[in-house]
Amino acid sequence: MKKFILLAFAIIAVGALFFIFSGKGVSEELAGKADAILFYGDGCPHCSVVEDFLAANKVEEKVEFEKGEIYHNKKNAEIFVQKGRQCKIEVKNMGVPMLWSDGKCYVGQEEVIQFFKDKMGG
Repeated sequence: MKKFILLAFAIIAVGALFFIFSGKGVSEELAGKADAILFYGDGCPHCSVVEDFLAANKVEEKVEFEKGEIYHNKKNAEIFVQKGRQCKIEVKNMGVPMLWSDGKCYVGQEEVIQFFKDKMGG
């Protein structure tokens, strides 16, 4: 009986840890500290264009920002809506990719890529 209880406890503990750490990217605590957050969605073709640009130009080595996937991460989606509202974007008009930086939103692959080009000096 003790083995069963210990096994059940271990399964619950592992499940709880998986739930806590399964979210990708931005957490609510981090969202308050991050100067820039790139919101994206898994499978979004425009987000893939931005990701290709980031990789080809090694942007993550040059510009400090956080990423938050919103299609499968409820907390990130909530932060995405909150940041969009701060930028006076109606929820029905919000989409990814969207970059939030210093109280301003950059929406769409062109604006996001231009933001990073500007930050890298060209």
